[in-house]
Formats: sequence, C-alpha cells, structure tokens
Amino acid sequence: METDWFSLAANKENRIANLKKLTGKTAEVSIMGFLAKSGKVDVKFTIYDDIGDATNAVSKIGINATGGQLATTKIRGKLKYMP
Repeated sequence: METDWFSLAANKENRIANLKKLTGKTAEVSIMGFLAKSGKVDVKFTIYDDIGDATNAVSKIGINATGGQLATTKIRGKLKYMP
C-alpha cells in the first residue's frame, strides 16, 4: 500500500515538526478503508505519551492510494530519528 503525498495545515505541521520531542515516543499509523489496486483511504497518525494516553496528531480522509487491503492496516512502534 502506498498513499499519495498530502499537505498538512500549519497547526498540525507544527505539532509533529519537532523531531527531538517525538524521538522515543510510541506512535501508530492507521490506514483505513477497502482498497483494490487504487482508491481512497483515510490516514491517522497517533502519538502516545509515557502512560499510554493518545494524542491524535494527524487525521486525513480521502487520500489517494495504490495497493490492496480489506479493512485497516496499523503499524505501532517507537519513533527513531534517522538523519
């Protein structure tokens, strides 16, 4: 699955722009929607604090994508800074 690039509103961009604050945090990317070859999906990026409370950093709907999935794909892990 691959989504097109998409822009963020300035207030959302500022929320995730400071890489030093995000490094080491747990984050989750969710791509939601049925997709057969190509279509539109919803994308959500969530950051979790040290006690597991979620902050919805980015949520976009109707993003063009290619690939295939039946429902939702979720990826969760610690963020690393890779210059």
